[in-house]
Amino acid sequence: MMSAKVRVRFAPSPTGYLHIGNARTALFNYLYARHTGGAFVLRIEDTDVERSKREYETALVKDLRWLGLEWDEGPDVGGPFAPYRQSERLGIYNEYLNRLIGEDKAYKCYCTGDELQARRDAAMAEGRTPEYDGRCARLSREDVAQFENSGRAFTYRYRVPEKQVIVRDLVRGDVEFDTALIGDPVIMKSDGTPTFHYAVTVDDALMEITCVLRGEGHLPNAPIQVVLAEDIGFAAPEFAHMSQTLAPDGGKLSKRRGAMSLGDFREKGYLPEALVNYMALLGWSPGGNREVLSLAEAAELFEVGNLTKSAAYFDPQKFAYICRRHMQSAEGQYLARLGRAFLDKEGLAVDDEALARLVEMARERMEKLEDLPALVRQYTGRLELDADARTALQEETAAGVLTDFTVRLAAAGSVDEAAVKAAFKATQAATETKGKSLYMPVRAALTGSTSGAEILEIMPILGLEEVLSRLEGAARMTRGG
Repeated sequence: MMSAKVRVRFAPSPTGYLHIGNARTALFNYLYARHTGGAFVLRIEDTDVERSKREYETALVKDLRWLGLEWDEGPDVGGPFAPYRQSERLGIYNEYLNRLIGEDKAYKCYCTGDELQARRDAAMAEGRTPEYDGRCARLSREDVAQFENSGRAFTYRYRVPEKQVIVRDLVRGDVEFDTALIGDPVIMKSDGTPTFHYAVTVDDALMEITCVLRGEGHLPNAPIQVVLAEDIGFAAPEFAHMSQTLAPDGGKLSKRRGAMSLGDFREKGYLPEALVNYMALLGWSPGGNREVLSLAEAAELFEVGNLTKSAAYFDPQKFAYICRRHMQSAEGQYLARLGRAFLDKEGLAVDDEALARLVEMARERMEKLEDLPALVRQYTGRLELDADARTALQEETAAGVLTDFTVRLAAAGSVDEAAVKAAFKATQAATETKGKSLYMPVRAALTGSTSGAEILEIMPILGLEEVLSRLEGAARMTRGG
């Protein structure tokens, strides 16, 4: 019996790392649960013994928590329908399998892998759908006895009833299927582990999942799961099949085109808030031309019926824009704390006060925290002049400006705002220069560039001693010293 409360699940297989596609599925399930006051369940589908690894499960749990997607029930937090790993539910699957066998709704299939492949190839060559032809459903007692006596391995197949099935889909409306075109699927493998169709059908029913929200690639699986649930005695859940996420050119996402693992995004210093924001916009719109929003705001606005049927495209430029907006609005101490790890990784030593100032200067230009060390090197490492900076220092008036400004700043003994402004004013009068001819040589001398943060922000970070050293070095260079 289905719960009146919305219950959704994210059910990954721990056979690899989370990427944008399946993280987006987790996000939309989370948003639906939070919007409705329902439950978000994490279930680990680890019945692929060869490929499932606990390290992948550990990583996906870490990635989901990094995104801020906390679940109400799951393998690590428990819940009323535990266990939440399929490998720990084998006894449950056997119980319902025995019920299907007893009602002649499941049967043994003795076909070998080579035999099945040969029949699939023949069907394809003749233009037929390569579905299982059901021959083991019609075996005589003598044939069964022969296979049993020879010790031949077998699987269990579900005897799909021939009927028209309506799949209730919250995104696509009612979708009709003819089960005569499906074939009888394997529900229990020869090693005693359940297949996807069978395990998810049993688990979704017993865990009282009210809506299965997943990618549109699973839509052809829905009719099998509907009739299988009904034959076991369960009520089928509703479905919501999301559109695909594609690369900008309409092709499949690749690592170069948005399909990095979440761990890769984290290691590059993308803010999780920005990644969540952008994923939410892939196939859903909050309305009102809103694009920048928090996880809580997305949950408040989310309506599952507003998911689009058309494909979503990963747009690197829009993603970069969302990332910059979140970088600009994030709390400074938060950015400094995260940014510290990127500086430590490259051996850049900056005190907390300087780092806080650097972050405030850099946030307008940063897409990710991986960009921070390059900026810090301008102030902590050996100064490298770019082409525009060299041009500025070759101006006829540059040597005089730098020499005079250095003397006045040294005399002031400070790089606070008042001292710097006074030095510039005096140098302007003494050298009869103004505008770019006055400011650009100083900027070039201090940062190696003619663009970037304000000079008044730069100098306190460098400190008086470093400022004077860089100004004197640039002045010597302009004089050919």
